[in-house]
Amino acid sequence: MDYLVMMILVIIQHSALMFLKPFRYAGLVRSGIGNDQLQWEVVKKINVGADLAILHERLQFSLDVYHNKTDKLIVYEPTPTASGFDYVVTNSGGFKNPWC
Repeated sequence: MDYLVMMILVIIQHSALMFLKPFRYAGLVRSGIGNDQLQWEVVKKINVGADLAILHERLQFSLDVYHNKTDKLIVYEPTPTASGFDYVVTNSGGFKNPWC
């Protein structure tokens, strides 16, 4: 096949793809429901520590105690299929670290 004919065929093929490409995705779909009551996550932390060194700093001790509590965690909760949405974003989560 002649190189000129091959180049023309490639240009026509790419031109057709560039013309049809914008029509490949016909619309947009929302996957989640908006939530007007959404708030920031609330984090409460307590951290206490003590260091002790004796015998001219040859023997050292360290003690750290902490407690973390997070409320109003942002959670993606699934919705029923009949609603037409995949999830709803809520502040229904929480997390707590015990005293360590």
